[in-house]
Amino acid sequence: MPEQEYERHSILVKHHRKGRRIDSYLSSRFPHVSRTYLQKLIRRGMVRLNGGNVKASAEIAHGDVIDIELPVRIRPSQFAEDIPLDIIYEDDDFRAINKPADMVTHPAKGHSRGTLVNALLHHCNWTPDDPDDLRPGVVHRLDKNTTGIMLFAKHELSQSRIQQQFQDRTIFKSYLAIVQGDPQVDEDEIVLPLARHPYHRKRRAVDHTDGVEARTVYMVKERFGDFALVECRPKTGRTHQIRVHLAAIWHPGACDVTYGARLPAICRSHLHAAPAAENEEPLMQRTALHAWQIELNHPTTSERVRFEAPLPADYAAFLNELRIRGPLKRKDSE
Repeated sequence: MPEQEYERHSILVKHHRKGRRIDSYLSSRFPHVSRTYLQKLIRRGMVRLNGGNVKASAEIAHGDVIDIELPVRIRPSQFAEDIPLDIIYEDDDFRAINKPADMVTHPAKGHSRGTLVNALLHHCNWTPDDPDDLRPGVVHRLDKNTTGIMLFAKHELSQSRIQQQFQDRTIFKSYLAIVQGDPQVDEDEIVLPLARHPYHRKRRAVDHTDGVEARTVYMVKERFGDFALVECRPKTGRTHQIRVHLAAIWHPGACDVTYGARLPAICRSHLHAAPAAENEEPLMQRTALHAWQIELNHPTTSERVRFEAPLPADYAAFLNELRIRGPLKRKDSE
């Protein structure tokens, strides 16, 4: 992402309504910028009244001088890319996308191109209200290598209403994970608080002192002795929640070496305890986690709607090979 550029404006107050607040006055002077965003700029100290800091509620007077630094609005066309999208559902309010593996949700440091938002900007010309926010329509995220269902709003009201459902925990989400090992019980709830890892900035960890509440219900759907197919239903939405919780019960997601998996990639030879064939291609070489289903209230009609994302090819091939091989006996599993 390029560094944000700013334009400085100096305004001499001549005509105004008595008792008018500075945020209201600036909103009339810059109609393309929302009042909420102007208040954010004021809090950041990017608005000064007569050379000093000011609050959004401050009243202005004739002869006052207002200095404001406004971010140069980023044109979405600068970042739009013609990337194919697997659209499961679309209407005037939102899209349900089947996210592929190895794709970041939105532009960030080190990932200015090739993200889902880059693709959506090509398909939907929505300029974000916040000029320095290039995440239009994003209401939730998936990890780079997690596949499956994602929702993207098509306007700000829809975005706000869907985000509120996430905050109220009225959205139902279900994930499928192929985990390492053979879980002892068929169904359970993992209740372990999570926080940033004390040593690894990009990881999360169980933390009973400073962690926030995190709850995940899981159900074993199929057992293979050394692996299992598990459905996970997160009751909270913490970063890496499912991955950390599965690792905490000693069953990390297959290939999720960040959280304890044995192998970074799995081939047929690994499953059949056979010598590797020359130039053997891996069945799976990413975390085996797929956002399978999502259910929510439609942001306009309030009707309850449900969407499902089919398994990606590598995940389906890995699962199919496990089914063909059949389950190992528990005594042979590690």
